[in-house]
Amino acid sequence: MKTVPGLSSGTQNTAQLRSWISEVRTLAKEADRGVISDQQIGQILAYAPPDSEDGAWPCRPVRDVIEELASEEIDRGIAISRFNQRGVFTKDPFEGGKKERAIADQYRSWAEVTRKWPGTSALLRQIAYDWDYNAKRADTEVQLNQLRDS
Repeated sequence: MKTVPGLSSGTQNTAQLRSWISEVRTLAKEADRGVISDQQIGQILAYAPPDSEDGAWPCRPVRDVIEELASEEIDRGIAISRFNQRGVFTKDPFEGGKKERAIADQYRSWAEVTRKWPGTSALLRQIAYDWDYNAKRADTEVQLNQLRDS
């Protein structure tokens, strides 16, 4: 599922989004599946569009939901899905973490724009931190490749 309920076709029906989340969480709780359900909700929210006013990701209705729910598992689902959305990629073995740092910079930029939503801003900073970690790891791999080739 890659369409956020209430946010399809350029519309933003926040009430529909909240209702969908509430119903999913209620059913999941009854089935003793609250944790994984929240992660799945987060993975769906990760497909939200950027905001039409400020251009930052995610759009305001999703920011509001992130603030209201303050769920570590939803945040985890968002972070996992956003990481996976990069998809398959190829790199030169000696490229390092340049691309990952650019992604981290984008998330830091969005975190700055979303400061009025502190939970969202913190989530975006955490995602940026994770990309920074991946950049450092890629840099280390380059150093190891250079040592192997010398």
